[in-house]
Amino acid sequence: MQTTTLYDTALLGEPLPRTIQRPTIDTRGPIWRVGDWAVDLPPALPRPVPETARLITLIRDRTGWSARKLADVLRVSHSTVGRLARGQRPEAAHSGDLPSRLRNTYDVVDRVHLLVMRDPAATARTLDNAPRGRCSPVEELRAGKPADAYLAAIDILRPTRPTELLTGSRPRRDGATAPLYE
Repeated sequence: MQTTTLYDTALLGEPLPRTIQRPTIDTRGPIWRVGDWAVDLPPALPRPVPETARLITLIRDRTGWSARKLADVLRVSHSTVGRLARGQRPEAAHSGDLPSRLRNTYDVVDRVHLLVMRDPAATARTLDNAPRGRCSPVEELRAGKPADAYLAAIDILRPTRPTELLTGSRPRRDGATAPLYE
């Protein structure tokens, strides 16, 4: 005749006559200890943020633009901008050269942001305004011309001077030599 053990009675659903201690877990070092066992876990490496999500976050931080405004500049839908901001990769069939447009937009926004002393409101204002007789930087970005967008932003921030060279605002004194522009 076989005698029943403690585990046989517990297996059938009856309570154990003594408490079983839970093993201690020590996670303070590179090797964790669970009871008497040493458990070596590989280090958890953070997954890198996709380039498109990082650029979208940086553009929106530097300009204060909504997803709709950025989508308008990039010529995509605002839901596409939302998906990219959450880390999804752009589909080549739908987006075409979207990663390139996004990098170009970021380059212009970042340079203008530095020129206006890192003020997001001034950055957005500069990109939305248009210099005399030209398109605004946002319109140039929308048209796929980042170099023209940057030049337009510079023209807004530093308007051109009059074409006269070496002329002063004070009148010529008696005995002075003739002015250079004659």
